[in-house]
Amino acid sequence: MKTAPSQPRLTTWVHWTLSGGVALSGSTLLAGLVMTLATGRHAAPGPPPDWQSLFTQALSGDPPALLFIGLLLLVGTPVLRVFVLAVGWFIEREHSFAVIALVVLALLVSSALLG
Repeated sequence: MKTAPSQPRLTTWVHWTLSGGVALSGSTLLAGLVMTLATGRHAAPGPPPDWQSLFTQALSGDPPALLFIGLLLLVGTPVLRVFVLAVGWFIEREHSFAVIALVVLALLVSSALLG
């Protein structure tokens, strides 16, 4: 069963995960938007670049790459939340909830990888 002191700790972990993810993605999106408006540079038509070149472009300040990374961070934030919940439930010995969270996490990751 859940104990009273650990539940607020897990809630705090989830809160910081969601807040941090939204803040990081929002600031990345804002930087990409400001740079896009300032330079007038837009994404080239066609498929997005591979992961390695995407991160290289984002680190060099490429506006479309920053926008794409910001969107990936925004989409990845709830996935990270599921992972944090699974770990927290294992720590709290709520194994049934943790296993369900891991199944959900596996479904999310497999659907992202398979398209």
